[in-house]
Amino acid sequence: MLKKIILILISLQIVLTSLYFYNPFLFLRPFQLCVSSNIQTFDNKEVSSHIPSVLNPMKFIKSQNGSGVSVLKEILEKSFLQGQGDCSTQSAGLGVYLKNRGEDYSIIHFLPLNGLFEGNGHTIVLLQSKNTSILIDPIGKSAPILHGKFLNLNMLNKFSRNEFNQISFYKFNDFGTNIRQYYGDKFPSEIGVVPSSENDKFYKVSALLVQICPFEETIFTKKVYKGIAALFFSLPKIYVDNSGFKNLEKTYPHLYFLIVISHIYVINFWAILLLIVLFPIFNRISKNRNPNFYKNN
Repeated sequence: MLKKIILILISLQIVLTSLYFYNPFLFLRPFQLCVSSNIQTFDNKEVSSHIPSVLNPMKFIKSQNGSGVSVLKEILEKSFLQGQGDCSTQSAGLGVYLKNRGEDYSIIHFLPLNGLFEGNGHTIVLLQSKNTSILIDPIGKSAPILHGKFLNLNMLNKFSRNEFNQISFYKFNDFGTNIRQYYGDKFPSEIGVVPSSENDKFYKVSALLVQICPFEETIFTKKVYKGIAALFFSLPKIYVDNSGFKNLEKTYPHLYFLIVISHIYVINFWAILLLIVLFPIFNRISKNRNPNFYKNN
């Protein structure tokens, strides 16, 4: 009986793993979402009135070809400094760059109300420096400005999407990607926050995984590493406030179903391992109680 249960669970895990590799966002985004009473608690500082000097290197970074794909923080920082990768890679790299220079940060996700599970969206960085904070868009090589002020998380949450149409940008240089489309009512989205502590946890696990399985880093191996990190509950949590989560729930009626499935993917894996460990113990106990156990099974 136990053997049949194990085989059923393994079959389920194979199906879920296949779905994961087909579209990782169906698993990763629901698994990462975490409701917070108020995401403004992640930024209780005044908005900066100037560009901090730690960002001066952005004046000389040009966008270049190259994916910059990696789960290692050293390579992500290098990708940022070389202008490689998409908004997610660039933001992760900027975050590592800031942390290595004694600054704190959070990753800010624009979670779209259209195409969240197809990989759509936008990612920027909240630099939290001493008593001030400021939003930086690394792929746009710019910082958003509204009503003559730089933005931080609190201001981003405060203003309506209609007001976002009035956003302008301080440009570090003229080599950034056009990011205008992500700011305004034509790109409805909710705000998700990933504190640096969540990324630190992920980078530690990723470094260990790469040491154990030192594959050449590609988009496929990144899926592998992130899938394994999920199994160890090490993927960074994306915090969304109550109203934001309700809007996502209205837009994606199947959101709770995906959250359940993504957690089944993880729980089922550990259930299989546990049962495999218990299987020989169960067999020995059954054999001692019933000498004819193997004949009957």
